[in-house]
Amino acid sequence: MEVAKFPSVSLYNVAETVSAEWADGGDRLCRVPTAVSDGLNDMARDRVGHPTDSEVRFVPHTDDAEVEVTLSLSASEPTEIHTFWGEF
Repeated sequence: MEVAKFPSVSLYNVAETVSAEWADGGDRLCRVPTAVSDGLNDMARDRVGHPTDSEVRFVPHTDDAEVEVTLSLSASEPTEIHTFWGEF
């Protein structure tokens, strides 16, 4: 998924972003659209509300050999992040 707000980022396994109620100006990654999750029971809605297996892929639009990436995370509960591919 490509989001105009983040032109150098591609979101994988994300159907939409919505405002994160716990962070001013932050976005929450949603695996299923709100129109779908609104029709689910409470337990299913909670499960699909977690961005498990979602990815934030950085796609710099430059020919420069070096690109600096800054990412900040805000979560409403304990969160585990895994980085991969490249030197971090």
